[in-house]
Amino acid sequence: MQPWASLSGSYGPSTWKAEPLSQVLQALQTTQGQLSLLTKRLSMLREEHEALCDCLAFHGAVPAERLLAWMHRRRFAEARRRHPVACHETLESLMQAKELALDLAVRLGLEVCTTLSRLGRS
Repeated sequence: MQPWASLSGSYGPSTWKAEPLSQVLQALQTTQGQLSLLTKRLSMLREEHEALCDCLAFHGAVPAERLLAWMHRRRFAEARRRHPVACHETLESLMQAKELALDLAVRLGLEVCTTLSRLGRS
């Protein structure tokens, strides 16, 4: 029995009309065209952005490292805004929970855990 057979009326591929299907296809083609234009515009904006960054760095107005740091801070602030954390614990106090520390050690490896430990104390 077809899933739509229990519904009142007769529904299914054999009852679809060509006109609504052509409207869906037309909408899909329009959307694909818009997506193509947006993709091209994004590529142009990316190229302009890279050229401006290169120009600023070349003329010494903003060193590349400082620009990258600004971008990182902006992205980090946006991530914190989208995903707020209500934890007031320090990394060191969290790592004192043995189960968490062991799980992190297994998943991240000794080298990363050593680095985290040093960072937690600084």
